[in-house]
Amino acid sequence: MRLFSVVLAVLITIHSNFSSASQIFPSAEPDRESKKLVLSESRLIEKISVSANRNYLNQKTLMAFPADTLLVNEQLSPNRSIADWLVQLPGLSLNGQGGLMQSYSLRGFSRARIRTEVDGIPLITDRRAGNSASFITPDFISSLAVQKGASSTIYGSGAIGGVVNLYTIADNNQKFSASHQSNAKQQSLSFSYGVDQYQGGLSYRKSGNSVDGNGQVLNDGFSQTSALFKIQTQVNNLDFLFSWLPSVSKDIGKSSALYPQERITLYPEEIHSLSQIQFRSSRDWLFKLFHHYQNWDSEVERVGKRINLTQYQAHTLGALYYRNHNLFFGEGRIGLDWLARQGVNIDETELSLNRTVNFQQSLINGQQSNYAIFVDEHWQFDSVKLMTGLRYDFIHQENLIVEQKSARSKHKLNGTFALTWQASPHWSFRTEYGTSFRFPSLTELYFNGDTPRGLTVGNSNLVPETSKGFAFDIQYQNDNAEIALNSYQQHIDNYIERFRVDPNTRSYRNLSTGKITGLELSIGWQFIDEITHKLSYQWQQGEDDKGETLADLNPPQWQLNTTWQLTQGTLQSNLRYRIANDSYADGEQPLQSAVILDFKWQWLLTEQLSIELSANNLFSKLYYGSSDKDAAFQPGRTVGLSFTWQP
Repeated sequence: MRLFSVVLAVLITIHSNFSSASQIFPSAEPDRESKKLVLSESRLIEKISVSANRNYLNQKTLMAFPADTLLVNEQLSPNRSIADWLVQLPGLSLNGQGGLMQSYSLRGFSRARIRTEVDGIPLITDRRAGNSASFITPDFISSLAVQKGASSTIYGSGAIGGVVNLYTIADNNQKFSASHQSNAKQQSLSFSYGVDQYQGGLSYRKSGNSVDGNGQVLNDGFSQTSALFKIQTQVNNLDFLFSWLPSVSKDIGKSSALYPQERITLYPEEIHSLSQIQFRSSRDWLFKLFHHYQNWDSEVERVGKRINLTQYQAHTLGALYYRNHNLFFGEGRIGLDWLARQGVNIDETELSLNRTVNFQQSLINGQQSNYAIFVDEHWQFDSVKLMTGLRYDFIHQENLIVEQKSARSKHKLNGTFALTWQASPHWSFRTEYGTSFRFPSLTELYFNGDTPRGLTVGNSNLVPETSKGFAFDIQYQNDNAEIALNSYQQHIDNYIERFRVDPNTRSYRNLSTGKITGLELSIGWQFIDEITHKLSYQWQQGEDDKGETLADLNPPQWQLNTTWQLTQGTLQSNLRYRIANDSYADGEQPLQSAVILDFKWQWLLTEQLSIELSANNLFSKLYYGSSDKDAAFQPGRTVGLSFTWQP
């Protein structure tokens, strides 16, 4: 409370010393009317382009590069988690092992190098595989926006690869949905309700174990209950928001190539509570507080040997204040950011096969605080747009276990610059340069214990990763077609690599340097009013200073999305051709080529009732979702049927 009082006093002082800004920044999330337009009109010219954003509740960071967006009606996937949505966008792929907790990679960066936010609240889960946002049911997500490249500097530590922003539902209507999928027999029921300043929702999902293309059982079942509650109103002429998203998941299986002969991994229970409170003066400033509580257990049975139980809990707390300014003859913001981890506790119990206790130990009792000040500025000169930003971070990390007690403090200053030139009504060019960084996580520094992968030993001598990123983008657009070519390169110093000490032990170390180079091509066209196509391609390579391949890279892939607007519905398909990839890092494996087809047919039966028929992996191909050496095959053919009723 003393820390909060100090932060609040500083915020009030800064607020009193700045004059009112002249203009509110526009919304970063597509508004509801715009979304309706996308559903009813298919012309390319009507597509929504969203500027890359730091989601301070629909506030636009003035970045020159656009964000890739995906609306709920555009996704074609098994819809287990947000990871299934993300792989439809170029530059993203699945990462790690499978199941509900599947993680993802963005332009070759994964784990703690990607920042995931829900309505502006960062998710930090301490999972070594990276964030998956698996506890958030897709039923509550209306859209997502992915920011790539160096402009993520403004987010601070953990955003080297970019930022995934998730937006929860906020419609003032009622909706009831029910669905069933074959294969795993996944079932879901959801209800959402919105009226005036109140929005809420309730969702229940349950899935058994699915099977792969050969009929082999995968360990990927789960059950999940989630709720959402929002209040958006005005208090003393200030915009006020309160939101709460609790979630309880049980019996989550970890899909792995080691199942069931060598290792059976289960997460018996996973509890999350995500909340925030926010005040905003619509033309001047914003202040918010947020909290994320998480508590989960894992049980790893090493078949014929022993059982390891891990108990985890943590609190993520944060405060944010910023205000608009026009100090440098442009438009911009200046603000303070505080992000803390408190009560990060991980305990381990080892049992014999007859469930007697062999030993118990505390693996982590840690905490950290990150304080930052940031400023950005934007200028518009006819056809040229300039943006620059700076952020200074100070972080303090501690391990409070008596036998291993240690503390460390670091600080970093980073900046970014971007330029956009609208050369003609059809051609535009963008370039961007920025520096970014990542402090080692508490688990990378201090964790010493068994995980589903084996023994993991932390390294308290790790130093922060730093990155210099450059991107160049060319875009052409007319009434019927759109072409975009994105190229990028990032140089990483002190890259933190997870490596194998022996077949059953992993640890972390700093590499001297690493470089990732890649490109993304996107071609969209619409020569018939009812049908749109989008063809995309991704390619990248990454090596350390010794010429060894870096982990978590995106495999090369072609992807074709087609949308056909029917009289009373929509037919969509997603055809992916993943090219064989023989370049892989330690702990990974080569990938064979694969052709995966998904489709979805939405049909409006009445004004209130709609039906959806879907099929994923229609050819029931046997393929790995990622190059992780322990990854199991992805589920085989899955057919789904859902009903939605909106009174």
